Amino acid sequence: MLRILVTLLFLYFSCTTIDKTNRDKSIIELERTACFGNCPIYKIEIFSNGKVIYTGKKFVNNIGVFKFKINTSSIKEILEYAEEIKFISMKDEYTRPVSDLPTTFVRIRTKSVKNHIGGPNSLRELEKMIDKVSQQITK
Repeated sequence: MLRILVTLLFLYFSCTTIDKTNRDKSIIELERTACFGNCPIYKIEIFSNGKVIYTGKKFVNNIGVFKFKINTSSIKEILEYAEEIKFISMKDEYTRPVSDLPTTFVRIRTKSVKNHIGGPNSLRELEKMIDKVSQQITK
């Protein structure tokens, strides 16, 4: 009887941990990296419940970690546009041998795209949509 109880408790807590891990994963991310100049360096993580974590590192107005909420309609708009431009079918990487440019990483759910240079205009528009989210930071 004790063995069954221990097994059930183990299974319960194992499932709870797995569920929490999936629930806490962002569904949209954008990260901009450094260049040789004053390029903004930051990361935006957006969760399905509207939670946003913005981490400003350098050459941005807001340095540090900021947490806030956005309307889920904003998330829906980003996801719909990503679907419209077939983000999931884009190349994993757009790059050329140019050293003094920042790189932008975008992840929507499980698909990630590295845009160093040469990405399609639709990808840059998606990046701008995600960037708009960071304008909602309140000091």
